[in-house]
Amino acid sequence: MNRKKSSYSTSESYILRIYRRNTHDPQELVGTIEEVMEGRIRSFNTQQSLLEQLLQNEYKRNEQ
Repeated sequence: MNRKKSSYSTSESYILRIYRRNTHDPQELVGTIEEVMEGRIRSFNTQQSLLEQLLQNEYKRNEQ
């Protein structure tokens, strides 16, 4: 039986804290993202930077 390898990785847990957001510009939000298993906390100040950090974690896992 041939099984395709899943492109999904193991589950991950994050704690996302949003401290401030601009009601006039939804792209502007400030907060932190904590990787629960690693204990690492990083900050972000736009939706784009939050997304980049999440994608960076996925890229790192795929390299291993």
